[in-house]
Order: sequence, then C-alpha cells, then structure tokens
Amino acid sequence: MLTVGYGDINATNEIEALFIIFSMLISCAVFAYTLNFIGSIISDITNNKKQFQQEMIIINKFLERKGISRSLKFQIRKYLEFNRLTEKEISKDESKIFFQKLNSHLKEKVQQEINETLIKNSEKIFSQYPSEIQQSISNKFQDQYHQRDEIIFEEGELETNPSIYLIEQGSIQIFYESLKGKQTQVILKTLNKGEYFGQLEFYTEQPKIASAQACEFTQLKKISKQDFLNSILESEKGEINEKITFSPLK
Repeated sequence: MLTVGYGDINATNEIEALFIIFSMLISCAVFAYTLNFIGSIISDITNNKKQFQQEMIIINKFLERKGISRSLKFQIRKYLEFNRLTEKEISKDESKIFFQKLNSHLKEKVQQEINETLIKNSEKIFSQYPSEIQQSISNKFQDQYHQRDEIIFEEGELETNPSIYLIEQGSIQIFYESLKGKQTQVILKTLNKGEYFGQLEFYTEQPKIASAQACEFTQLKKISKQDFLNSILESEKGEINEKITFSPLK
C-alpha cells in the first residue's frame, strides 16, 4: 500500500491488471478501516482519561468537603487508579460515583471519618464523652435526606425511640404553629451545617415542642437513643475487658 505508484510491480496482461486493481481496492478499504479503528481506540482512551479526571475532581471535592485525612485520601486515590486499570465501565451517576468505586473496607473508613469529623464540629455536643465512646457513636449514625420544604418531624409528635439530628449539609427551620387569630408558622430559629437539633426530646422522651422543616436539600446524620446507649455500653464493656486482659496476675 505504501509503495503504490512506484512502478515496482507491473501488470503484463489484462487479468493481472484487473487482479491488481481489485487487490488495491481491497487494500485501500482495509487500510482505511485500520486507521479508523486505531483512531477510535485513541479517542476512547482519551475520553476515558478525561472522564476519570472529572470523576477524580468530584471525588477530591467530596473528600475535602468531608474533612477526610490526607493519608486516607491517598489510599483512596491509589485504589481508584488501580481500579481504573482493571475496570472498563465507569459510572456516570455523580451522586453515587464515590462510594460505588470503593471497596467495603475503604467505604467503612471514609464513612467513619466523616461521622467523627461531624461529631467534632457539631458544637461539642458529644465532647463530654471519651474518644472511645465518640468513635462508637460515629459508627451508629444513619443517613437521612430531605427535599426542600419537607417536614422532618412535627410539633406534638412522640417518638418511642427519639433521635438527635446533626446537619451534614443544607439547613432546616425550627417552627411552631401559632393559633392566635389566623394560623401561621412562627420560626424559632434556622440551623445550618454542623448544628444539631432534637436533643431536648432525646433526653426527656417528651413530645416534640416544635416542628422541623428542610429549607433546601438537606443531608442529616441521626442517632437514636437506643443506639446511643448501646454505644456507651459497648465502649464500657470493651474497656472492662481490656483491663481484665492486661491486668497483672497477683
């Protein structure tokens, strides 16, 4: 193909000429297909690389926003880079892209650090407890999501197992219904990221004295009273077992 027109091969009769013509047509088609196929492969590699870079930008922003430690971020990046070499399909759902790509061990470590950071930044509501109990509490948190104007709980509601709510993202309003004249909502306060609510009913187990409503898309972490008490008991049992294990024999 690359020496066509050089005159190094000459037909001596019509049959050879026709054969050469058909051979050249087939060769041209194969050559064009090969070049197009190679170009397509290069294009796919480039697109996959760009897509991976976009995913890493999303993941890095997520890790920075959640306050993940540098060492864990390094582990995550290395894992994803290795995973990219062995995995061809890449998820396009940005809301799930992060946790979908982690193995269970890294996923658990990230979730634990997120919860521990949230505890430390939530106006020290759990600061009276030792770090062992705080870590146990962080493992008991449950995620809860609310759309704008969605009611989280209502005034007068009585929970058999009340919860404390921590705001991981978004904001909420605490309000009650005024019955004076025309019924209206009276906003008591607006809470933002890092703040908490529901603690009064959590400790007293009384009905809600006000309602809570999401002002925007809001992500909450909550822990029920039963899970909270279990965390304390588990930590105390672990401490007792440790003392028994390492106490010197007399």
